[in-house]
Amino acid sequence: MQKLKSLSESVALFTISALTILFIFEQYIEVPSLVQVFGRTHPLLLHFPIVLITVAVLLELGKNQLEFKSYSKIRLWLLILIVLSSALSALMGLILSQEGGYDQSSLNWHKWTGISLGYNHVPRVQVKRYQNLSDFNCRLHLC
Repeated sequence: MQKLKSLSESVALFTISALTILFIFEQYIEVPSLVQVFGRTHPLLLHFPIVLITVAVLLELGKNQLEFKSYSKIRLWLLILIVLSSALSALMGLILSQEGGYDQSSLNWHKWTGISLGYNHVPRVQVKRYQNLSDFNCRLHLC
């Protein structure tokens, strides 16, 4: 289980970093029309990270009902899933944006706020990885 957790954390960090590079060089990307079909799943995938964040907030509100060890494990997996699902949603959005027909200024805002969602949770995953929650008193809403 520890190896799976460590692999998931590394994949989450790599995915969000690779996605940033794709966003920076997106004008050089040409997506084949067969792959563009996957980009249309973006509206479906978009809501999954939002649901996971809501679950994380509810978990935070009910953390006194769980024993600390269970709470810590659930929370870490939720954070990893938030990073991975937001990165996947952003990747599908990048593919969808290559089809054209979108206002560039609102599209840029949408893309960078989407990727910031993933970056917002990467440090939280790392904190949970290296530090016990009882020793770390974080004042942010999901830390």
